[in-house]
Amino acid sequence: MFNRFWLIFLLAGILMFAGCSGTKAVKKAEKNVFNEKAWRYFSKGTWDEFEFRYEDALLNYYMASSFDSTNSAIFLAIAENEMRLEVYDVALIYYNKALKYNPQNIDILEKKAKALTKLEKYQSAYDIYKSLLQKSPEDKYYQFMCKNLITILKSKTEELWYYEFLAGELPDKSYQLQLAKYYFSNDKVASAQEIFEKLYQQDPDNLEISLSLIDCYSFRGWNDQAINLLEKILQQHSDIHLLYKLLELYSKGEQGQRSIAFLEKYLEANPSSIQTYILLADSYL
Repeated sequence: MFNRFWLIFLLAGILMFAGCSGTKAVKKAEKNVFNEKAWRYFSKGTWDEFEFRYEDALLNYYMASSFDSTNSAIFLAIAENEMRLEVYDVALIYYNKALKYNPQNIDILEKKAKALTKLEKYQSAYDIYKSLLQKSPEDKYYQFMCKNLITILKSKTEELWYYEFLAGELPDKSYQLQLAKYYFSNDKVASAQEIFEKLYQQDPDNLEISLSLIDCYSFRGWNDQAINLLEKILQQHSDIHLLYKLLELYSKGEQGQRSIAFLEKYLEANPSSIQTYILLADSYL
């Protein structure tokens, strides 16, 4: 009996300070000091929860809340178990109560956002994840949830904010690349080109960046810039699809002689390319 009592005490303490089932730590506010009766029921609820008796745990947590109506740890425990039982609307009520007495707790805010998502209250969930992302832009989970919810909400305004915010806050060039691609796909080609050119200067061997920049040049009718860059790429990478793209650009610019000259040079470097022989023969006609 002695050992069981101390095990219950220990488990309750763990839940109060760190949450259960591996959740993040719950910061204890001043009002999270348990009175004796509330602690007794809270400890019982902790033991029930440890043994996966969530309905029994809830009864004890509700009893604990009747003796302490300002304790965020109790309200959080109720909300967590209502979530496990998929009673999401009640869980949301108790997440709000927990936040009333511990309003800056990130763990509770995350859990509230999950409940809102389950209830399909996507705008409210997004607002929370957006605020969390603004505080921790490098957090992959917040990025993922914001992007998913933006897709559900179909908000072009928030989608633009998302890409511009990450590109402005994080040094990783992948976010700049994402923003440039977003600009290009939404007809902001000049803005996309500006970013691609900067990225190209930093990493001229990056084929994805180079080809994206060529697409910008081609879209804007800057055929000479597109041709120059694509010729440079083909001198380093043998690729029949890129060769066809280059021939198309030559055709647009009525640069037949330049086309023949490049194909002859390309064949010297790639003498086994039958398709290139055919293309060159067609160019002579």
